[in-house]
Amino acid sequence: MVLPRFMPGHHNILWPSFFKGVRNWIQANFIVRPNFDRSFDIDEFTKGARQAFLTVCDRVADGDANSMKGLVTDEVLDAVEKGLKNLSTADRETFRRKDTDIYLTFPYQLGIIMDDDDANKRWVEIMMVYHTLKNFEDLQKQNVNAQDLQKVSDRFLFANFRFSRNFSKDVSPDQSDWTINYINFFNPESERAELDAEKKSQNS
Repeated sequence: MVLPRFMPGHHNILWPSFFKGVRNWIQANFIVRPNFDRSFDIDEFTKGARQAFLTVCDRVADGDANSMKGLVTDEVLDAVEKGLKNLSTADRETFRRKDTDIYLTFPYQLGIIMDDDDANKRWVEIMMVYHTLKNFEDLQKQNVNAQDLQKVSDRFLFANFRFSRNFSKDVSPDQSDWTINYINFFNPESERAELDAEKKSQNS
């Protein structure tokens, strides 16, 4: 099954970048923590973002976009509602994941956005990447090889979620929380389809 894109605008992100990782660490520890939020910890953020990811997966699988209000922006909510109209109940189950299905997750990029017209306004955005394989825990107990993984390629689900938080000086910490302002799900089949479409576009 080729997964439909809920939102356009970004290439699929699969792997970490060493240079972005170094920059993320510097910005988290030398800009965000001392200037925006002294309690900020990228590892703790990653744990919370993991739970948010699983919640979104469940809501999509249930076909219940409405219950994501407050967790995602209105733009994401609208995109998910439109996308769900094109998915059958069986299709939606592709998105259902358990915590033990996640075998890799990492912050790909931490960005700080400043308002050119108002120095008091600032936001932090973090793009998270998730690699999941349905029933991964069971597969770990078996002696699987590369050929076995190819047979279950339809169980893989990858995702890019971008989290945003308003750290403007006139906004108190209890008035702002992390919200998801971009989501993208893809699997090996949809990744191949997008790469093929990109090649055709370049050759035309």
